[in-house]
Amino acid sequence: MHGDRMKKIIKVNYRSIFKYEEHQETVKYDGSGHLEFGSLREIGISLSCPEAARIMLNNDKKVTFELSENEVKLHNGASVLHLVRDRDILNQYETPYGAIALKTRLISYDNGDNVKIKYELYDGTNLISQVYVMLNYLILEN
Repeated sequence: MHGDRMKKIIKVNYRSIFKYEEHQETVKYDGSGHLEFGSLREIGISLSCPEAARIMLNNDKKVTFELSENEVKLHNGASVLHLVRDRDILNQYETPYGAIALKTRLISYDNGDNVKIKYELYDGTNLISQVYVMLNYLILEN
């Protein structure tokens, strides 16, 4: 079944908290989206250990989460952050002011019934922010 992808319409609840030195920002999305997954090993509601899954939010920022057992790719428009268990990853992150090099460190990652991600962003050796992400969804069609 490799290469076959199943696509489902979902209801999505998404929260991100960005903690900086002296303040924090919260991003929320409650709305519709799409779930695609490529392995039929796990068909249920849980994302636990799929070969690959992609969750796309139906919003104007084109936010997409690519999830696998040990890594996550977070797409926000043209920007992509790559997170891998037990590895620091150097990313070229697109901003309105141009590309900047940011290092990501995946602190914790649970891709069970609720996707929970905690990661840190670094500019060189300087910690810029700690980010907490929670994503849950409900399949609306079979």
